[in-house]
Amino acid sequence: MAIDQCQEEGILERLRTVLAGGGLRLTQQRLSIYRALEASSAHPSCEDLFQSLRPSMPSLSIDTVYRTVGTLEQAGMIRKLVSLDGVQRYDANLAHHHHFVCERCLGVSDIVWDAFDTFPVPESLAKWGTVRSCQVEFRGVCVKCEAPDRMSGA
Repeated sequence: MAIDQCQEEGILERLRTVLAGGGLRLTQQRLSIYRALEASSAHPSCEDLFQSLRPSMPSLSIDTVYRTVGTLEQAGMIRKLVSLDGVQRYDANLAHHHHFVCERCLGVSDIVWDAFDTFPVPESLAKWGTVRSCQVEFRGVCVKCEAPDRMSGA
């Protein structure tokens, strides 16, 4: 997805503001962490981010990744997801969407389902509080993991 110059400047300014609020500067490492999250549809963990960025940034520490991701999440620039294996994964796609989680490979995919979003919120939920949003998590086996089963006839 191409970002025009105006959007790019807006992202950089927002990152500067968010980081400054935590007493931090916008460094190349922090910018690279955010860009990696923004570019990924795989919902990476901090370890995934560290492993993917480390070859091009040998001075990057896992601590920097964790702290930066925590700051971005706290500022609302990314969302935290917890996968089936308990690993915290992150999503920079803040547009309303749902997720499909593969029970085999633990991959997480974005699902946009407009019809679901038009369902009325059941009144019975009011006993727990006010519903502000809803996110559905579908669980099953992704097509990549199903392919070997199909080939073997299982």
